[in-house]
This record gives sequence, structure tokens and C-alpha cells, in this order.
Amino acid sequence: MDSCPDRPNLAFHPDMPDVSVHPDPWELVRRWPATHRLGLWLDRPPGHLHPVLRLGSPRNPHTLHSPHLAGLHALIHPGEHWRLCTLAYELGRELEPVAKLPHPPCDDRGWSLGQAFEFPWTIRFDLGHHTQTVEGRVDEAAEMLSCPAGPGGGYDIHLTDPEAGRPAFRAAVERVLSYIAAGDVYQVNLTHRLTGTLVGCPRAFAADLLSSALPWQGACLETQDALGRRRVIVSASPELFLRYDAATRRVTTRPMKGTRPHGGDERELASSPKDRAELNMIIDLMRNDLGRVCSPGTMRVESAINLEHHGHSVIQSTGTVSGTLRPGLEARDLFAACFPPGSVTGAPKIRAMQIIEELEPVVRGPYCGCIAGVGHDGSICANVAIRTALLTATDRAGVWTLDFPVGAGIVADSDPDAEWAETLTKADVLLRLAGRSTSGAAR
Repeated sequence: MDSCPDRPNLAFHPDMPDVSVHPDPWELVRRWPATHRLGLWLDRPPGHLHPVLRLGSPRNPHTLHSPHLAGLHALIHPGEHWRLCTLAYELGRELEPVAKLPHPPCDDRGWSLGQAFEFPWTIRFDLGHHTQTVEGRVDEAAEMLSCPAGPGGGYDIHLTDPEAGRPAFRAAVERVLSYIAAGDVYQVNLTHRLTGTLVGCPRAFAADLLSSALPWQGACLETQDALGRRRVIVSASPELFLRYDAATRRVTTRPMKGTRPHGGDERELASSPKDRAELNMIIDLMRNDLGRVCSPGTMRVESAINLEHHGHSVIQSTGTVSGTLRPGLEARDLFAACFPPGSVTGAPKIRAMQIIEELEPVVRGPYCGCIAGVGHDGSICANVAIRTALLTATDRAGVWTLDFPVGAGIVADSDPDAEWAETLTKADVLLRLAGRSTSGAAR
């Protein structure tokens, strides 16, 4: 079949003899047909050196209306089709009511607590072996890929000066340090929000962000809110929240603490008492959370520390904890016991959540929640939604509000300025994109 410039399908695919798939998944993202929404999931399964990418068109949105177990079950239970789900950080306030304060932070963006979408078909790209497979309804995938390609195009990012937020963040860190000194808490994950606008094509932005970061647990999801406003979540997360194997009932979590810029000293990160203490606290917290729903004797700390390189931006330290879900319990019980992720709250979790609610001026929304892929058999892989861009369409054509929150774990020996610098290191992948224009204008 000859290449056709107005279609996204530029390479023959054996599963679809009448239609072909572009060999570059990121170009396919950029040129996804405008008539179809885009959903994307990146996962680096155990034993793989590279992530596996799924692309599809989300359908049949289900919004979380009851923030209790029944509502959670409706989102993450297995169905006829593969699913992609989002859970906002604030769902944790409903699952752990004692974490609520009388006056919650301002909800200035209005993200839902949770949504789920069905994918009747997906195109699966193995980025290590450079293979493609169509799963599900092949005929529907072929029909979509026969549609005219989207307009593509570039984009410009205009960020508010990050330094404007430094004084408020430093003051919040000092307040956390006073709570730690008083014995209220050991660690608090404190965040702030980089804001600005994106002018142009969100799909091109998503392709650039994700192909640059190559996240182990990434996602992109196009949706809309109750008011009909278009929304896009682009998550370049390196962190696994929960991986649940429905066949074996085995659960794994890989909490992440400790960050250095790309090219930094691995040995310094591995030997840093502060970073090691942060990680140990969260490993212990996640072991406790999993222990609430796993069978006695099955809990394992498989790795106390592992150093990982993510994209071209950062080095991270992680731990690995696993257990076996108790008979009679379901995935909803697992999420209810562990959500929100311990690495984005602190320890003890409930008191840390209360302090976060007191000190952070706005709600987090999908950031610091999770995005989860749910298989037909009930197996689930969920990320911690960090390094996540949140886009909302404005009244001006092609102009989007852009939020990119970042945070750091505050412990007794934290230095406010060093913690601020760490948050900007985590935003490096966005700041690099903001430093250049893809629409042709010089910056």
C-alpha cells in the first residue's frame, strides 16, 4: 500500500491487510485522526528493558459518582474491553475521612475524582523489539486508521516564572519542619504547581514529552469535564504504584524517593542518609498499607534500594515491596487500603495528608493520584501520577491552560532551597520543552 500524507497509517501491518500502521508511534500520536479521542498507556513490564505502548480511542466514559468502595469497584473491575482509569489524589480524602480538614484547598480546576474509559481495540507497540500488534476489534482499528490524519502542528509553552512560587514553597517547608520537630510527622511530600499556557497542538506536546521522558509508567488521555470542556492528561511518570496479577493475586509496589539530575553521581544518591531515610520511610509505609489486605507471611521487601535512570532527565532511587492479596478480597479493597500512594503523602500517612491539606493552596486533582490500565482478566497496573501535565481548553481556539505540579519529600534535615531545586529537577522534561518552540517562532 502506498504511503498517503493525509492518513496516519503509513506502514503495512499484518493484522490489518487492508490498512497499515505508522512505524513511529509518536508520529501516529501527532497525526491521530481529529474525529477520534486519543488514549495512550506506557508500561515497562517486569523483565523488559523498554516500555510497551498501547494506543487506542477511549469510549464509554464512566465518572466516579460514589467515592466509596462500590464506586471504586465500578471503575476498576474487569470488563469486556481493556480499560484506562484515572483516580484523583482527593479521592484519598473520601477513602480516609479522618484526613479531611474543615476547610479543604481551593478546587480551581474542577477535575473529577475518577473516570474510566473502555478501549475496544488497542495498537500495541513493543518499543524494545520494534513490533506492533493490534488487540481487540481489528476491524474498528482499521476503520479509524483509514480516517484522515489530524492536522498535527507545533505548539508554544508559556510558563509563569517558577521563581514566583519559591517564597510560598519555602514558607510551607519551614512549617513542615516545625511539625516534624514537634513529633507530628516524619515526612511530608509537599508540592507546588507550575502554571502557564500551551498554544497549539496538545498531541504534539504529548508526543514530545513522552518520547523524551520514555516513562516506565506513562499515559495520555483526552477527555472532557461535566461542563464540556476538553481536558488532556499527559503523565510521564517513572513510578509504579500497584501491579496486581489476577491469576496469582500477587501485588507489587515500587515506591520512589531520591532524585538527582541526569549525569549526577549515583554513588552520592545511594549513600545519602537523607534520601535513604526518605525511601525507607515510604517502603515501610507501603509495606504497612499492603499488609492490611495481603495474607500473613506473604509480604516481602524485594529490594531496599535500586538506582534507575529515567529518560535524559533524572536518576531515581526506588524500593520494591510485594505481597499476595488475601482470599475474598478484590482489587477495590487493595486500592482502598493503599490510596493515595505513600510516596506522595508522607509518614504517618493520615497526619501527612492533613498537613498537605493545610499547606497546599489548591487541590492536586489527577496529579499524585494514579492512572491505571485494567486488563480483561482483572490484572491491573497503576502508576503514581507524578511528572504529569494537566491541560484544560480555554475559550480561545488552540489555547490551553497548562499545569505541571512538582513536589519533594520533606524530612527533618531538609533545606528549603535544596528542596525547591529538587522540584525543578523533576520538571526538567517540561522546562526543556518550554525553552524551545515547535511552531517555528524563536524563543
